[in-house]
Amino acid sequence: MANNDDDFGELYANYIDAIVGYIGRFGFSKDEARDLAQDTFVRVYEAMAKYRGEARWAYIKKTARNVALNEIRNRHARKRDANLTIPADEKVVVKIADKKRSPEEQAVINEILERALTAIQALSKDKQDCVVLALNGYTYGEIAAMLGIPENRVKSRLHEAREQLKLSGIELPP
Repeated sequence: MANNDDDFGELYANYIDAIVGYIGRFGFSKDEARDLAQDTFVRVYEAMAKYRGEARWAYIKKTARNVALNEIRNRHARKRDANLTIPADEKVVVKIADKKRSPEEQAVINEILERALTAIQALSKDKQDCVVLALNGYTYGEIAAMLGIPENRVKSRLHEAREQLKLSGIELPP
């Protein structure tokens, strides 16, 4: 794909409606899907010089998928950070941001978090996506709809990811 405005204009005109629909299947409203489609085409435009021009739809669709998943992750991170409420009747409470920890305790927690993050990042991209969405509380069906794959494939990927993570000493909740 050459980096000129005519090629990009044609690409945009041919695929914008399809990308808005594709992103909408991740559960975004029509306006949100339009905004994310614009973000997708900004990324495509910025990468046009590097792209060889093969499989345009697949390339744009993959970019849209990444934009949508990033937005889902960002929303859940903001939501999680805003809703850090712990029931008062909990007997064992572990707060990661607790400033009263000794340096040794905090070092252990940091090491565990680092190992977990490293282990998750070592997973394939398709398994990472499933794990991140599952850790954010999505059901198998919701993950399947967001990723555009069958629910059985989500279950399979999460099972394989759990098995891989166990080898690193990391256990995911069921």
